[in-house]
Amino acid sequence: MSNLRRHNPALQERLGSYLATADSDGLLACLDGLNATDRRTAGYLLGEVLLPTLDATTYWDVFAVVVPHDPKAYLGTFLKAGCRLYEAGRLDFSHSGFRRFATTDATVVDRRKTIEAFLPLLRTPEEANSLLDVFGVEPATRVPYLFRADSRPCCFLLFRQLKALDDVLLTRKYCLLLMQRGGRLSFNLASLLKYYFALENIPGTFSLRLEPYEQGRLDTSYEAFDKVLTSI
Repeated sequence: MSNLRRHNPALQERLGSYLATADSDGLLACLDGLNATDRRTAGYLLGEVLLPTLDATTYWDVFAVVVPHDPKAYLGTFLKAGCRLYEAGRLDFSHSGFRRFATTDATVVDRRKTIEAFLPLLRTPEEANSLLDVFGVEPATRVPYLFRADSRPCCFLLFRQLKALDDVLLTRKYCLLLMQRGGRLSFNLASLLKYYFALENIPGTFSLRLEPYEQGRLDTSYEAFDKVLTSI
C-alpha cells in the first residue's frame, strides 16, 4: 500500500467517463489494461471517489460485470462503496444483477464477505432476512452471521432463530459469547436470553424481569423486542 497513488486525474476522468455512461464492459477493459500500480490507484478511486456517487441501478449494473470477472481484485472495492451508498439511503438489494451474483456468480468466500459487509448496516429485520434469503443461507446456519452482525435488527433475528432451533446448549453457548464480547447491546441480549430460556449456570448478575405480556411478544414484534433490549 505504500506505493498507492491516490491522485491520478487522467485515470479518474477516464474511469468516470465509463461510469457516466454505464459502460461496464468498457470499464472492465480499461481496468484489465492497467499496470499493477495504476490498478491499485483505480481501486482506490473507484471505492473512495467514483462508485459512491452512483445511483443504485448504475452501481449494480457495473458490479454485476466487474466483480464476477475478478472478485479478489474488485469485490472489496465495490463493497466499501456499496456500504456508503446504503448508509446514505441510496442503495437497495432488489437489482437483478445483485441477485444473479448472490445466486450464481459468487463463490462461498464472496458470499460470506458480502453478507458480513452489508448485514450489520441493515435497518430492519426484514432487510436482514431478505439478504440472507437471497444468498441461500439456511436457517440453521444463520446464527453465526447474526451474532457477528451485532445490530439491533440482527439481535432480534438471533433471538428468534435460537428459539426456533430449540437447542439449549447452543443458546447457552451464544449467551456466553455475548457476555464475552461485551458492550451494552451484547450484555442486554445475554440477559434476555438467560431470562427467557431459563438458562442455568450463567455467570454474572442479571436483574431483568418481564411482564407476561412483554415475554409473549418478544419473538413476534421487533418493536416490542427492541424496547426491552434497549431499556435493560
